[in-house]
Order: sequence, then structure tokens, then C-alpha cells
Amino acid sequence: MTLNDSSLQSLKHHHPEWEPWLGVVQEVLREIADSNWAAVVPALTATSLDKTPLLAGASIVLPKNLLRTWFEQLIRVAHRSGTDKLSTLKPALDAELDSSSVFKASLQQDDESLNKLAASLDIDPEAFQAVMTLLPVPLLQACNRRWAQTIAARWVEPYCPICGAWPAFAETRGIERGRYLRCGRCGAEWQTHVLSCPYCGNTDHQELASLVAENSAK
Repeated sequence: MTLNDSSLQSLKHHHPEWEPWLGVVQEVLREIADSNWAAVVPALTATSLDKTPLLAGASIVLPKNLLRTWFEQLIRVAHRSGTDKLSTLKPALDAELDSSSVFKASLQQDDESLNKLAASLDIDPEAFQAVMTLLPVPLLQACNRRWAQTIAARWVEPYCPICGAWPAFAETRGIERGRYLRCGRCGAEWQTHVLSCPYCGNTDHQELASLVAENSAK
């Protein structure tokens, strides 16, 4: 299922307790659709043939206004969501943080730096980290749209060939029940071995287990 406004409204209806966070997700989806992010996709410096994610070593140059506006909007929507933890994020706006430094920490999944920054502002570290994880998503999604056809068919590494993140979930497709991993940040997909854990490399079928979504056969 593609996550869009219709599916978000359905989730809000069936799970009203999720509405604060779904509001943040909805804002991210809107930002992903902004064509300005496609204009700042960096030039490729790697190929997916050498087990190196395509984004590795790339020089990312973002217009200050684009990044600052998105940073503030993301914080503002999260802050106004109504939950106790997300409501603590307002100081991140008042402090006039260097959004480029926050973006870099988020892109590199530098949780330690994000937690230290949250502590310095006396805001909830879990809320700040969760929201800032979404900060680079519009750029990462734009990179995937540009580079998806560049992914080598024989890429079978456990990490994303675009941005290097761990997969969020696996998909089983077709009559042959091929297994594909999906990145939760840039949205990239790549085929992998059916009987293999992407996180630890275990291939013992007796030790492997998986969580399957309801109605997954439909």
C-alpha cells in the first residue's frame, strides 16, 4: 500500500491514538513532493557495484532557505501535535539552531549528537531524535527517484544501496516469492536471499523468524 493522504485518513480513523504522529508523517509526505529537493540531488561519486552506497562520499549542497524552512516546519508541526513529549520541541525553534549541522547528524544517524543537542535545550531526546530522523527524508527520497535505475541487479548487501541505512521491512513478491528489502528512509528496494537475516547474516532456517502483516496475502 502506498502511503498517501487517503491511507493516512484511514489510519487516523482506525487508530485515533496515532493521529499526532500521523500529522508529522503527512507533513513529510507533502515535503517529499516538493520539486526543490530534486534540484539538489548530488552528483554520483560511487557505483553500487563496489558494495558502497551511492550516497557515500557525495557532496551535498543545500540552499540555506530550503533547509531552514523545512526544519522549522517539521519542528512546528511536531510541537503542535498535542503530545507531551513532542510539545517539548519548541525550544529548538527559539534557539535558532544550525539546521545544516542537525541535518548532517540526522543523515548520518548520529544519535549521540542529537541526544546531546536535545539535552542542551532541555527537550525530550526521544522526541527530538524521532522527528529529526525525518529531516533528510525529502532529499533521500529525491535521490532514490533519481538513482533507482542505477542499483545493480546483483546488489545483495543487507544495507541500502542508496543511503546505507538498514532495511525497514521485507516484501515477498510474485509466483517465485522473491524477497525484497525496503529502506525506510529513501524508499529504495533491492532483492536479497530468502533465507537470510539482513542484520546478523544468519542463514539457519530453524533459527529464522519473521513478523507478517495481517492480510499480507491480499
